[in-house]
Amino acid sequence: MQSDEEFNQICKQLEISVELSRKAQLIWKDWMDCSCVELKVQPVSWIPCAIYVTVIEYCEQGSQGGPTLSITQILEISNMNIVMFFKKMNTLKAEHMLSRVVIDHLLKAEQKYCIAIALFQKMERIFRDVFQSQDAMDNNYANRELLSSQLIKHTELCWTMFILTKGSLFDNCNDLLTSFQLMVGCIDHVIKQVPVFLLRERFSTRPSNLPQSSEPSSVLRILCEHVNCVQDYQDVANMQMHHLLPFLDTLEKKKAEDAYAELTEIAFLQRQYQEVYKSTKDIDELHFLLRKSYLFPEKPRPPLTPPDSTARYSRDVETPVKRAINTIQGLKNLLNSCSASPSPKLLQYFKQCQKDPTSAIKQRLSNLERDFIQNFASTMGIHMYEVARQRFQIGCKLYFRVMEAMLTSEAERLKQTNFSKLLCNETFHKSLLACSLEVVLLTYGTLLSPSLNNLSNYECSVSFPWILGVFKIEAYDFCKVIETFLKEETKLTRDAVKHLQNVEAMILDSLAWKSGSPLFDAMSNYVSVSTTSPFVPPNSGEPCTTPIPKNTASEMFQSPLKPSTKVGEGTPTRSFCGSAGSSTEDHSISPKSSSAACSARGTRSPSLNVYITKVLHLAYERLQELCTNLDIAPDLILKIWTCLEQCILHKPLLLKDRHLDQIMMCSIYAICKVVEQEKKFKNIVAVYRMQPHASQTVYKQVLVEEGEFDSIISFYNRIFMPSLKTFVLQFQPSRQSTPNLSPVPSRSRTASQGPQVYVVPGKSNLYISPMKDSPFKSPLPIDHLQMTPTSKLLYNFGESGPESTEKLRQINEVVQGRGRDKSGSSSQKRLKFEVDLEESSEDANKNNMQQNNSSSGKGPAMPSSANLRLPDSMVELTAVLKRRVSELEADMKEEPKIKREKFEEN
Repeated sequence: MQSDEEFNQICKQLEISVELSRKAQLIWKDWMDCSCVELKVQPVSWIPCAIYVTVIEYCEQGSQGGPTLSITQILEISNMNIVMFFKKMNTLKAEHMLSRVVIDHLLKAEQKYCIAIALFQKMERIFRDVFQSQDAMDNNYANRELLSSQLIKHTELCWTMFILTKGSLFDNCNDLLTSFQLMVGCIDHVIKQVPVFLLRERFSTRPSNLPQSSEPSSVLRILCEHVNCVQDYQDVANMQMHHLLPFLDTLEKKKAEDAYAELTEIAFLQRQYQEVYKSTKDIDELHFLLRKSYLFPEKPRPPLTPPDSTARYSRDVETPVKRAINTIQGLKNLLNSCSASPSPKLLQYFKQCQKDPTSAIKQRLSNLERDFIQNFASTMGIHMYEVARQRFQIGCKLYFRVMEAMLTSEAERLKQTNFSKLLCNETFHKSLLACSLEVVLLTYGTLLSPSLNNLSNYECSVSFPWILGVFKIEAYDFCKVIETFLKEETKLTRDAVKHLQNVEAMILDSLAWKSGSPLFDAMSNYVSVSTTSPFVPPNSGEPCTTPIPKNTASEMFQSPLKPSTKVGEGTPTRSFCGSAGSSTEDHSISPKSSSAACSARGTRSPSLNVYITKVLHLAYERLQELCTNLDIAPDLILKIWTCLEQCILHKPLLLKDRHLDQIMMCSIYAICKVVEQEKKFKNIVAVYRMQPHASQTVYKQVLVEEGEFDSIISFYNRIFMPSLKTFVLQFQPSRQSTPNLSPVPSRSRTASQGPQVYVVPGKSNLYISPMKDSPFKSPLPIDHLQMTPTSKLLYNFGESGPESTEKLRQINEVVQGRGRDKSGSSSQKRLKFEVDLEESSEDANKNNMQQNNSSSGKGPAMPSSANLRLPDSMVELTAVLKRRVSELEADMKEEPKIKREKFEEN
């Protein structure tokens, strides 16, 4: 076959061993035999991917004398563009179970490339702005040649110096801002070596009486202003003074040795970089200088030439670097007025507690800062110690800012200022600080790639849930602060809000269900969960009147509430320990004794209620979307939902160390099979893979027994069906009675889902959202407004409660009083809809019948003042108005016909 010949030819050019070539070919043929259509298109194009996977896995096994191939070598020999390579590898990652080592190496290489190409293009633009233009050379050919050669030389020197320092000191740090600050320091260091007459005037300022390395030059500040990161000037200066210059001094001493003395500076730096590159086996960043076509998504650019004054780079274009800088600057501007210590207002709240928590908070922050810096430096590199400290300080500012907003809102809501229980809760403080640091880490990790659109806000070594391990926080406890955090900090970027929403979804579907999670203890201690669930029972027109707990920090972190005499009175409740018609055998959580059940029932935990409510919302949303794509009928979706809710509420141990989506897919398969509308697991998984949150580990690596993982089909046969068999078989069509269908979760939105908006019909780009504070609202209470006798009886449609009923009664009395004149006779003036109002009551119907029977041709009888009244309820009024509108529409339709008849008579 031609494909086999090309495979052998590529392996021969790469000079890999026969054993390695055979392994790669087996992997490649296995890919070609799968059902994925995309893999069968141009099979030859997948050969480099198979070789790459084999090389990484083979070298990880610790083989002696293993291959030293890199991504650069593979792509150059196979003539494949790196962007296409990453896209194909991401397809393989979704289709096949690649090893963890391959996924980690691929992710790091992808991030490294995106940062490198963004910074290389940024560096070129900066040097064009730093060097003189061609017009400034007075048409002198020699000066123009010197300008061109110096521009190319110093660009190569700066880039080589930058990638060598980055690879040596910050190899594990795929951080755009840190890399950018290092590059600005390199540019400043290189500018000092450029002849002054070749620089633009603003960059030619030099301190005449100071050595080059004594302190940051004034050009560095000008550079920071030029790239719009003047607020980061001190960080850039520290990066240059504490990392770049000491590293260059070490290189100078090494170059002074006999082996390197005769090398030029660029040649020496490039030789040092090659040693770093060989150890990574990823991308040779020196090839950016050579304009290698495989590194650029578009056609290669022409050789670097001096800038032209008529073609300057537009600084209004948003580049990846500029977007990252603007995002970070936005966070810094938000926190400019904040401090990394408690504000006076916060200190006042602390003093009003039973025990002032100020010293405990400071001591806790000191310990957490130490833990954060140590873990950050060990993960990202030892040279990131100062960077970790700076980011922790930014996180502290956001932590105190949000805490103050929380306490202020609670003080207004509860009319109290003593928050001893909340402020003395260590879990609350650690969770709030972790949430703040997660926003900071995300902001500094923002990167929009010009070539790989799927690499925005990319994953890195410190991505969530890394922060939970650092602070030793349980995911269930961390979830308690997310909604309040988003509600109180309204100026977060869209990316930050979306990230926290995704984090909450991760906790709801899997993280909080890990072994050792306090969620299971909470579910076993507090049996009744539905006493505060905002559900609407099926076939019921009245909403649930059970109070819903406030999703605030003070509610979520307080002790369980005492039993309430109002909550759940006369209302059947669903509990975790089973109900009629359900099986409570395997995988259920129940109290240890009936007495425990009695004492637990009625005792509710606000955080547990809110959490389970959110889980049910998330489960139903995903189930509805998946079933819709599977063409499952709505009535069958309700049966599947009943089964899924049964697992969540009554058999939560099925979710232990598993994923919510696994239970969802098993529920779909089980119910569809029982009702004889079978959906194959193959089809369910195929549709599930199209969901944005889908992961192949969900259906390929499911916990079956302790330490044993298998496919979702094995989990269904061995665990799920034996546990749910009794319940699922009740849905058989042959059964005379089936279980009551569970009500679907209400559509009420939470703060973590963002503000509710309404789409105007026919206007896809027009949205209406409720105003928080109307500018037209009077600052005075309504009791202080001047009211006239008429305005006191104004009725606002939509009002409820005793006040509205009293208003309707008073209006009826006024209308009845005006129904008679001073002489006591009935008024001859009336509105037509008053007849409708009379007919809305039974007494009015009887009176009208009597008046019609006793009338003697004097026209329709007038209603008495006793029957002249307004409806006592909105339902009655709505019915009257609807009936009147229908009559008016009918009259309008008949009007043209009446006119034509009169015309014909004439």
